[in-house]
Amino acid sequence: MTVLNDAAAFFAALRQALLEAQEQVYIIGWDIHSATRLVGASGRADDGLPEQLGPLLRALIRRRPTLRIDILVWDFVSFYASEREWNSAAKFTAETSGRVRFCLDCTLPFGSAQHQKMVCIDGSLAFVGGLDLTIRRWDTSDHRAEHPLRRDPEGKPYPPFHDVQCMVDGDAAAWLFDLAEERWRASGQQAHHRRRLGTCGGRPMYRWRPSTCR
Repeated sequence: MTVLNDAAAFFAALRQALLEAQEQVYIIGWDIHSATRLVGASGRADDGLPEQLGPLLRALIRRRPTLRIDILVWDFVSFYASEREWNSAAKFTAETSGRVRFCLDCTLPFGSAQHQKMVCIDGSLAFVGGLDLTIRRWDTSDHRAEHPLRRDPEGKPYPPFHDVQCMVDGDAAAWLFDLAEERWRASGQQAHHRRRLGTCGGRPMYRWRPSTCR
C-alpha cells in the first residue's frame, strides 16, 4: 500500500497505471469530469497522450484493443446540477464502440449518495480514498495560497484542496475489483464475463470473455 497525498500525486500515479491497463478498468465516484487534467506536480504529461481524462481514456482504448472501461458515478440530485459536467456520458463514450460504458447510479436509497471513490485496474492494482476524478481537485502538498496551475477548465482559480488516496495491489486490489464489479452490477449493468484462473504470487488471475450484452 502507498499513500498518495493530494491529487497531483494521485493523478500522476493513476495516469501511469492506466497506461499499463490491459483488460478492465472500473472508475467509481461521486463526481467525474471529462476535462480533468490527469497530470502530476509539473502540470504536464510527457507520454504523448491527451492530458484531459476523457480524451485520454479514448486514446487508451484505441491503443489497447482488449481494454474496456466502465464508469459508475452518482446520479446526483438537482442541487448539484450547476457544479456538474453536462452530458458527461457522451463525452466519455463517444467513438469507443461500446468499450467505454458510463452509468449514472440511480438505484440508491432516497437521500443517499454514491460516495465510493475507486479506480480498479485488471484486478491487480487499485486506488481508493477521498479523491474523485473531477475538476477543482488538483493540488500539490504545498497548498500554496495561489498556484498558476490550480485552475478549472474555464481558467478560473480555485483555493487549495487537500485529500488522500491509497494505491494497493495484491489481495486488497483483487477485493476492491470485486467490490467495484458488485457495485456495477447493483446499478443494473452487466459486467464483462471473466474466469478466475487461479493465483500468481498471491494475486488472483482472471481471463475476460467479451460480453454478449450491450
